[in-house]
Amino acid sequence: MVPRGPGAVVFSILLLALLSLFAVASPPVRAQEKVYHLASNAVTLDLDANGSIRIAERLAFSFDLGTFSFAYRDIPWRGFDDILAVSVEDGAGTPESFAFWFAPQATGEWHIRWSFPPAAAPAVRTFVVRYTVTNALLQPTATLNRLDWQAVGTGWSVFTDNLTVEVILPLAVNASQLAYSPSPISISQPRGRTVVTFGYAALPPFTSYRVIVDFPKVIDVRFGIARISRESPIATGTYTFFGVVGAMVCLWAVRGREPRARRPDGEAPVVTPPSDLEPESVAFLLTQSLELPGLLAALLDLAKKGYLVFHGPAQAGEAVRQSVRDLLPQVPLGLFQARGHIRRCGRKLLGQALLQPFGLLHKSFNPSSLGST
Repeated sequence: MVPRGPGAVVFSILLLALLSLFAVASPPVRAQEKVYHLASNAVTLDLDANGSIRIAERLAFSFDLGTFSFAYRDIPWRGFDDILAVSVEDGAGTPESFAFWFAPQATGEWHIRWSFPPAAAPAVRTFVVRYTVTNALLQPTATLNRLDWQAVGTGWSVFTDNLTVEVILPLAVNASQLAYSPSPISISQPRGRTVVTFGYAALPPFTSYRVIVDFPKVIDVRFGIARISRESPIATGTYTFFGVVGAMVCLWAVRGREPRARRPDGEAPVVTPPSDLEPESVAFLLTQSLELPGLLAALLDLAKKGYLVFHGPAQAGEAVRQSVRDLLPQVPLGLFQARGHIRRCGRKLLGQALLQPFGLLHKSFNPSSLGST
């Protein structure tokens, strides 16, 4: 029988809450199938005078629960140009089969994965991962080089019992010439080289360990465009934007504007007429021809001065004189007394045969007696 009523509703709510509590409190069984930690992690950084670093990571895995048959190592692509000579071997020096690739979409890191015969817990397996990174040094001042290396990243999700980092400098250096962080546990000089050793016990999960060593300069450090853009994308994008804008502005200033007018060959023309020249004279001087606008202006000016008389047909003469009177109301038509002098272009107009087709007659005059320009 199914219970009904308010009590049934309360019972259903309590049952759902109890089931939810069990679902949250019960961890997945799959997450407890494999448990491990690092018994030790010994990192050796062998610095070369050409700026590269030969790195050996000796990893001792302690398998606490489950069966293990592979391991992997992720190397962030920061602080160096390229990674070379990757190899994986067991604690006895026997090479292990491995795969090595770059995962730009997943993590943006170099990925090393190797396999080994299944090992059931409890067990300890030691592996040595070797690789070389190029152009991995810095130059904080003109006389110093710097090693700035994150020996352990934040990606390790397990406990590390004992961590040691050994930095082998490319030359023998007095300890007073060194600067470092954190404080090393020892500084020695075997075989003509300086070795700085750092150590840390019980390194918690997701905790990084970074070492910095400054020493006398052995190489001038230069970074390529690819590395700068990879490690500083925001700064690179900003500089690129302003660089492109600046280049476009310079290109516009040189080639994009309206081209400057080319100076004509020969003597430059006078573009500003003298103040004592009439518009018709300027038109004649500029074109050296009798075009209609300049011609009409000159003829009207000559008529105004009394050198010309306008005649039209007998029947339409009054209409013609009326139109001229409208244009020049201050000038009476008829035979004017010559007054003033006219310029050379005016004398030329008076002597042109082009005046005849327009029905224009000139007075009796001697052009040479009209004055000079």
